[in-house]
Amino acid sequence: MQLVSPEYYRSYPAISNSDLSEFERFLLGESHKVPVKAFAEGAAFHQLLLEPRCARPIDLTIDRERLTAMAKAVRSTRFGKWVLQWGQKEKPHLFHDRATGLLCKGQTDLRLRHGLIVDIKTTRARTYRQFIECCEQYQYDRQAAFYLDGLGAKRFVFLGVQKAEPFQVFYFEPTADAIGQAFIQEGRERYCRLLTLWGKSGFRPSSWGPQETANCRKPQPRTYPAQPFNYQPIFRAI
Repeated sequence: MQLVSPEYYRSYPAISNSDLSEFERFLLGESHKVPVKAFAEGAAFHQLLLEPRCARPIDLTIDRERLTAMAKAVRSTRFGKWVLQWGQKEKPHLFHDRATGLLCKGQTDLRLRHGLIVDIKTTRARTYRQFIECCEQYQYDRQAAFYLDGLGAKRFVFLGVQKAEPFQVFYFEPTADAIGQAFIQEGRERYCRLLTLWGKSGFRPSSWGPQETANCRKPQPRTYPAQPFNYQPIFRAI
């Protein structure tokens, strides 16, 4: 597994989960529309939560006070506080898909050395059940499977925080039980099918830089020593 510098991550010519979404819309004949406002708010929230000391300016049209309250809600949970303290934040990685050999990339929100990946989601869901429905609707199963397989991780957790008061935080760990594993397997089948079609299409997503070929050797798996983990495997709302 190799790293690519964060400033070149989006334009680097390797396939991300977001690129797979654009490719799927291409196959369906749908136009590719980037939700600029939503992306800007999401980036601002991640900055406030994961890089609170970052001096990068936040657009004045964004409700910073609300995003700060959301970040505070995540930090106030036992699990959120723990992963923010010990996790590697926003690390971009390169890897080759085993079946197709295609070069792929992924940027984890939080990654811990004993094989745990945590992805932060903002949500309009009012209940835990609605949050799980959102995970299915937005194909988070594909993202989880893509990262688990590509990065050799063992556990994947979605932390969802409400966009409006009371800013409840939801914990969903699909790797914790058989139902969650079925959720991941569906996502695995999706990303594998898309990569197979990609290899035959010559598709190039809009986020990539100028036409070029990435010269990367096949990444070697990276292993980490185990760290103690004293939390229960799954929570509903925290």
